[in-house]
Amino acid sequence: MYLGLPIGGDARRLSFWEPVIDRLKSRLSEWKSINLSYGGHLILLKSVMPSLPVYALSFFRAPACIISSIESILINYF
Repeated sequence: MYLGLPIGGDARRLSFWEPVIDRLKSRLSEWKSINLSYGGHLILLKSVMPSLPVYALSFFRAPACIISSIESILINYF
């Protein structure tokens, strides 16, 4: 691992992207416990969450199923 990304792995495998998906899910579960209004949660979700996987996606090309998984996690939050 280097800067949160696995080095030397195959980016076409689903197991390569599990840390990114787990990081998204852990952030969402942490933010659910924060005492924010519904609007505050929406702003936090729309401004911060899409930028989290951008770092990993800037280095590796993700399979389509990973992209749809990330989108479904973000959509199903509320």
